[in-house]
Amino acid sequence: MQFYVDIEDAAGNKLGAGPIVSAADWRVQRRMDEAGTWSFSAPLADVRLAQATPRRYAHVYALINSIWTWVGGGPIDSVATSVDADGYATATVSGGDLLRELAWRTVGNLAVSDGAGGPTTHAAAVAAVAAYAPAGWTLTADSAPGSNEIYGQFGGESVLSALGAIAERSRSHFYLSGKRTLAFASTFADAGVHAIQARGDLTPGATAITDLALDQSSYELFSRIIPVGAGQAQAALTLRATSRTAAAGYTLDAVTNYLRADATETAYGRCEQTVAFRDIGPISNTTADVIAAADALFDAAEYWLQQHAAPITSYRVAVAECPVLLRPLQSIGLVYRDIDSGIDIDADLMILAVEWTGDADGIRTASLTVADSGQWPIDDTQAVVESIASGAIYQALPQLNANAYVIAYSKNLDEVQANPAEFRFRFDEEVTQLTRIVFDFQILALESTVKSVGLETSTGGTITTSYSGSSGGSGTATTGAPSATDTGAPSNNTSGAPSTDTSGTATGSTGVPSSDT
Repeated sequence: MQFYVDIEDAAGNKLGAGPIVSAADWRVQRRMDEAGTWSFSAPLADVRLAQATPRRYAHVYALINSIWTWVGGGPIDSVATSVDADGYATATVSGGDLLRELAWRTVGNLAVSDGAGGPTTHAAAVAAVAAYAPAGWTLTADSAPGSNEIYGQFGGESVLSALGAIAERSRSHFYLSGKRTLAFASTFADAGVHAIQARGDLTPGATAITDLALDQSSYELFSRIIPVGAGQAQAALTLRATSRTAAAGYTLDAVTNYLRADATETAYGRCEQTVAFRDIGPISNTTADVIAAADALFDAAEYWLQQHAAPITSYRVAVAECPVLLRPLQSIGLVYRDIDSGIDIDADLMILAVEWTGDADGIRTASLTVADSGQWPIDDTQAVVESIASGAIYQALPQLNANAYVIAYSKNLDEVQANPAEFRFRFDEEVTQLTRIVFDFQILALESTVKSVGLETSTGGTITTSYSGSSGGSGTATTGAPSATDTGAPSNNTSGAPSTDTSGTATGSTGVPSSDT
């Protein structure tokens, strides 16, 4: 027996009378930055196969170097039955690998920062997301990530999606390294294996190429990126506040908001793309947070442009007699020459995906997906999927938009400025940036809702008029004795009464006015 299959429930309890040992073969696919797949086939007549029902777990163990080793498995998604011409019934059980468990948990509104308006480290970000993973998982951070400054805000993404975002921001990758273990790495380790054409006996460390497919793609080649973060229109985060400087070979225009790969634009012309990183935005409206968000946007834009500044060459390679079980995030040498067909390949390539198989003859590496860069080639379908994912983030995270704040205020003034008017502009935490402030003001004449009161007395032919009220203070005006017709009220009064005085018309011979308007 070279391998067997355990069936378990979600809690990890083994089900049935024992492992399935009648399986004819199995297949496991491991992928960089993504969940892989697995499958095995067994006779339908095996009673132990009855435990293999959807959403239970299947785990494949193989004998490697005399040690029983877990090689793959996960939740059961499908059980398909087939019958051959001889009436022999076979069940093929398949599903996604254990990374699916991380896709079933969410990180909620997790903020990734140092808590003081700045970025945190790659290891701290991985640890923050790991707290939301199911029990039993071990996540190992990259010991030397390409970027060690992570800043952002999640809005309901799954743990798996959050890890993918951290990998991208830290210029790293991850893969399923064991049963419920995940490891990050930013470099591709040399596997010590060369894939060559099968022409006679293989040299040590060589594997034979039995099938080869080549794909050269420039679908996602761009010379410029116009990055935008969280927000809409003028409120969207841009590179304007970044403290970063462009590396050699790149040009940054923070005001116009683009980053350019100089050699790519020289070789292929100007081809630009607006890319939305909706999960990058200031966590608060402090200056430190805005700068940290702009720096995170620059880092994401720079890494994106590095991955899209040249055509991608990838290969799908079927191999035989591979001396080791290869894995993602390793590199191999590939040599293949066919002069008649115009094929001449001699390159060190990066493993993006690997497929292992096992049967009665043992276990082996069966096929590889390799490329000249650490990036998956993107086709139309993947572009649509990424667009849908971006839309989900757009809805989950607050996307700030342009708003107008109008503040109305009035204040009484006097000529000597003893009581000046102070205008305060207050903006709460929801305001992260100001596009324009307009201050409009108008000085109006002083008005009052209180009517002035006038009191007049007459003594010895003298008319005295007193003024009081909030509209002009108080004062006293004195006139001489009136004649038969007297219009001698003061025409101008500067003792606190109104500045222009048109009151005071008296008629009578006794010196007492009959009426005063």
